[in-house]
Amino acid sequence: MYSKITSLTIDIYDPDTGEFVVTLTLEPPYDQGRKLLNFLNHGERFSDLLFLNAKTIRTQEGYVPPTIENPKRRVGILHLLAQDDTGAYVPIDIGMRLTAQVRRINPNDPRHLESIEYTDIVLESVNRLI
Repeated sequence: MYSKITSLTIDIYDPDTGEFVVTLTLEPPYDQGRKLLNFLNHGERFSDLLFLNAKTIRTQEGYVPPTIENPKRRVGILHLLAQDDTGAYVPIDIGMRLTAQVRRINPNDPRHLESIEYTDIVLESVNRLI
C-alpha cells in the first residue's frame, strides 16, 4: 500500500508519430493525488486529472500548449514516487492516452502553466521501477 505520492513529471508524445512533445513537472491538488493513490492501491481507474502549477522542463521546438479551444490527443507517461508501508519511495511510471488542455498560462512566465487538465484518459500500463 502507498500512502503518499511526490515528484510528479509527465512526458508527452504525439500519438500518431511517437515524437516527443513536452516534459512537465506537476502538482496534484489533494483530491487528484487521492485518485492516483486509489488507482495504485485499489486499481480504481480514473478518466481525468487536473494539475496546478505545471512547469515546462523540456519541449520540442515550436511547442504551443493545447488550450480549451484547441485540445490535443496525446500519449503520456506519468512518472512519480510513491511512499510504501516501509517509508521507502518507489518510482512508478503510468502510461496513458489522454486529451490535454491548458486552462491557464501565467502571462508573465509562459513556461508556467497554472492549470492543466487531462481528460478521456485511457490507462495503458503501470510499471514499478524497483
